[in-house]
Amino acid sequence: MKKKMARTLAVLMCLMTAVAFMPTFAFAEDGAAAEEESVQQQEQSVEAQAEEPAAEKEAANEQTPAPLAEGESQATEPAADAEVTFTVSNQGVLAAAKDGSVMVNRSVTVKDIDADGVLSYDEALVALHKEYCNSGETGYSASSGWVTKLWGVETKASYCFFKNGVLTTTVDSEAVEEGDVLYSSVNSDKNYWADWFTAFDVQKKSVAMNTEFSLTLKGAQGMTYQPDSVQAVAGVKIGIWEDGKFQQISDKTTGENGAVELTFNKPGTYYVTASGTVEDTVTDWNVYPAETKTADCPIMAPVCVVTVHDDGTVAPSKVDAIKTLTGSYDISKYRSFVHVTLLSQVIAGVAEINAAGTPEEVNSALENALEKIGAIKTDAQMTADENAVRATGISSFSVKTGKRKATVKWSRNSKFSGYQISYKQAGKSWKYTTTSSYYKTIKSLKKGKKYYFKVRGYKKPYNKTIYGKWSATRTVRVR
Repeated sequence: MKKKMARTLAVLMCLMTAVAFMPTFAFAEDGAAAEEESVQQQEQSVEAQAEEPAAEKEAANEQTPAPLAEGESQATEPAADAEVTFTVSNQGVLAAAKDGSVMVNRSVTVKDIDADGVLSYDEALVALHKEYCNSGETGYSASSGWVTKLWGVETKASYCFFKNGVLTTTVDSEAVEEGDVLYSSVNSDKNYWADWFTAFDVQKKSVAMNTEFSLTLKGAQGMTYQPDSVQAVAGVKIGIWEDGKFQQISDKTTGENGAVELTFNKPGTYYVTASGTVEDTVTDWNVYPAETKTADCPIMAPVCVVTVHDDGTVAPSKVDAIKTLTGSYDISKYRSFVHVTLLSQVIAGVAEINAAGTPEEVNSALENALEKIGAIKTDAQMTADENAVRATGISSFSVKTGKRKATVKWSRNSKFSGYQISYKQAGKSWKYTTTSSYYKTIKSLKKGKKYYFKVRGYKKPYNKTIYGKWSATRTVRVR
């Protein structure tokens, strides 16, 4: 009785505060030719400089800050970027990324957006959507820890979030760090908010073709998830994720103990998952007073990545594994500044393979090393990223004049890390300034004179500053 009251109280608190919880899954331009030549020369001059960061150039144009007042502290140093992995469940099915691939253990680089010295779950979700969601950053929305949109879905069924197998509180106060394993779910239950968080006993498995193996599925209600409340999940369908959908494997379902026996007769990588409901006691908050009843609770999508080999063995020998690893890349296809990183991953992979004990551990070490090498972009991939920046222009560009000044504004674009503003007085040479913001005020202009303005974005993704397209040129007369 005490446990039931505690769980009911926890759900009530979740609904009253509307805080999104989530179980963490352990488991027109001036065209004179002379002026254009001048522009090109100055641009080359700008790019040939020491390429100091935009923030430093901006700071050089600002006045020295006033001394700190008594009791005032220095600004917090932003936290360093961190790599985490994300798995996303969308209403009971493993989500699909914008390129159609499955959202399982996807690497995400988290940045300290608000520069408060801490990386938050909220900032991880922003990075996740920017990198993988079909609707980009607009697919996610949150305020003061309340998530109102996840993976492009707005639903009163709410959401659940886990970090390293632990249910989170509010996403803005939950810190994340390097290596964290995150799981996010758009829930399905629109009546009782009682989706179950489920997970297999293993999240990765290597087997031989035509060899039977077993998986066991366990879980508990996500909104009130407690480790000691986990139990076997019986009677749900077992299948694989394919092209964004759940496909049941023949008539496979979990038994009373949550177990299922599987066999694959073709080599490849399979994302084994589950679909169904669990009968459980829920609280109906749609009536007054609230009622306790029995209902079928949908499950959040679990996953086990199963690698099936075609040679009848679980894994190659250590010698063969090392040959496969060292032959998996062509260093001539990578830019020189990543050679050290690439070779370091190879050396680390060889060491991991040599340290492995069982054949399965050898294969796991090889897979991990190949995955890390695959994450390092080739010259062709980097060029494609850079060309994407070069092809991007500026929209909604405007210039508003003031007393001996002009304020330039434009729409922010996530493909850029900064912006370069070019301006000149009629008959004079172009001048340049930069900013990381979406506007810039140019001061000390001459009264009554005609000025031209244009802006373009830039980014430095791979040791070189890449510029986007110039905007149309705006002409104004300064007051």
